[in-house]
Amino acid sequence: MTFASSDILAPIGFSCTNHVGGQVTMAVPSNGYVVVQAQVLLWIDHVQLNQDRWLLGIGSTATDCGFGVFSWYDTVPADTASDSTIERTASLQRWFPVTGGNAYTFYVNGMMELGAGNDDFVLTTIVAVFYPS
Repeated sequence: MTFASSDILAPIGFSCTNHVGGQVTMAVPSNGYVVVQAQVLLWIDHVQLNQDRWLLGIGSTATDCGFGVFSWYDTVPADTASDSTIERTASLQRWFPVTGGNAYTFYVNGMMELGAGNDDFVLTTIVAVFYPS
């Protein structure tokens, strides 16, 4: 098992963005799977009449936002009053097949699909657990 956390305030953009410090590296002794879990706190800068929508997930690179079924989607509806720091949290999980004798790094990534502005990662905790096969 390995873990990390980051409280570096970091922007989320229209393109895939890694939360700086929101990653863990694990050397695995044999073939198996690594299950990665993360908790993320965001501040969304919302302007009324504009919808904000984003996705989060755990990637195998700092620019991997192809999470598929492991994606966490969330939104602030357009009719919500303007607020520069709407707090949202997410609970992420993803598993990865791994080959023994290698090291792997896993990243908390996200991207704004609508309403990108001054939206930020605030806090991330990430844990990776190895399961031999």
